[in-house]
Amino acid sequence: MVFKVLMVFKILKLFIGFIFAAALGLVVLELFLQKAEIETVSTTDFDSHIGRIKRPNMNFIHFNEGFSMGQYNNNSILGPDCSIEKKTGVFRIAILGDSYVESLQVFRRDQFISIIEKQLSKNLGKSVEVLNFGRSGFDLADMFAYQQNFVNQFKPDLILYFLSSNDLICKQTDLLIPKVILKDCELIVTNDLFPQKYLRTYNKTKWLTQNSITMQMLVSAGKLILAGKFWPKMLGKFHVNFKEPLISNNITTQLPPLTFAIQDNFSSNTIVVNRGNSQLSKEFMIGLEKNKIPFVSLRDTLTVLKQKGIDPYYWVVTNTKGHLNHMGHKAIGYYLSEKLSKLLIN
Repeated sequence: MVFKVLMVFKILKLFIGFIFAAALGLVVLELFLQKAEIETVSTTDFDSHIGRIKRPNMNFIHFNEGFSMGQYNNNSILGPDCSIEKKTGVFRIAILGDSYVESLQVFRRDQFISIIEKQLSKNLGKSVEVLNFGRSGFDLADMFAYQQNFVNQFKPDLILYFLSSNDLICKQTDLLIPKVILKDCELIVTNDLFPQKYLRTYNKTKWLTQNSITMQMLVSAGKLILAGKFWPKMLGKFHVNFKEPLISNNITTQLPPLTFAIQDNFSSNTIVVNRGNSQLSKEFMIGLEKNKIPFVSLRDTLTVLKQKGIDPYYWVVTNTKGHLNHMGHKAIGYYLSEKLSKLLIN
């Protein structure tokens, strides 16, 4: 009996020792990550009106295809501080899109956003302010909801929608972004469809990812596993290089009615930019023409780069293909600056 008690005590002691060592290891790891500044805690929060939003006045570090450091400003926008009210004489442009607009892979100074801002200010002879409303994973419906609930308050003079063929399908996968629905032929942006159980869990646990880099990395790893992207990240250059899926023009009938309803509700100061490798659907293009929405395609300028032997999606340092590299940003920045100058001057 005494022997059994001693064995139980020994096992319990080992178990407690293991728990203590594991906890100590996590603390040491957390302190190391914070001091080394090789990763950032969660940059997102939840707003009952806007949905998932970036945390204001938050610095971040990004390692992926490239490397960058930056900040979300006082209004939760990627870039330097800005006021909601425009300054007198300022021409304000809002750019909506997914991670290709967000452009976390390069510093702000190298983004096409900054190039457009500088070049247009020079070409138009007035102060131009370009606000980056790009968000990873956004599709057309997400962008439209973001515009209605957040972007419009900044009263932009011009709104650019950066779209690829995939964005037109409107999957609206982020559970904490307001949904765009068609109800009795009316387009509605609603916050009533947030899954409450998921939201409660998020609000109860967000303090962990907002304060612990270790927890944020674990959550990110879990998301990658669920999305089937874990091994590409782990294997890096030994994995098949990224290639954006192409959508044929033959699938135009598969676009949901929601896509065309959003298109019909674009504000008059909207310009659509095809940022993808494939053409947008013929039906969508016909709708743009019907609604007199200006259209710009980046395919030509990106093709010129490739003809010169420059792949705008290839990152030499990491030997991967992904988002736009520095040359891609430079080419697009100057190309769009000229296109926008002509549109605005005329």
